[in-house]
Amino acid sequence: DGIHRSYTQDQIVRRINELRQQTDSLGQVAETIVEECLRLEYGVSKPCYDNVTLIIVSLADYLMDFERRSVINNTPQQLLLRKQSSVGHDHQHDTSAFTSKCIDFAV
Repeated sequence: DGIHRSYTQDQIVRRINELRQQTDSLGQVAETIVEECLRLEYGVSKPCYDNVTLIIVSLADYLMDFERRSVINNTPQQLLLRKQSSVGHDHQHDTSAFTSKCIDFAV
C-alpha cells in the first residue's frame, strides 16, 4: 500500500534481506520496515502518511513445508501410483519451475 511512497521495490527487497540476517521473524521484519517508513529512517526518502501495509510471505518456508508433508504422505501405495502416472515426466523440472515462479512472485 503506502509503503511504495517511501521505498522502491528494490529497496524493500534489499531491506527485507538485511533484516532477515538479524531475525527469523517475518513479523518483526515487517514491523521494522513500517516503522522506518513512518519515521523517515534508514534512507527513506519520502514520508508515508498513507495507510502502510506490509505482508511478507516466505515461499521458501512454504516449499520446505510442502516437501516435508509430501515425504510424510509417501506411503508405498501412493509412491506406486505416482510412479505409474508419471512415466516419462521430469519431476526435477517441476520443482525448479515452481521455485522459479516463487522467486518471480517474490520479486
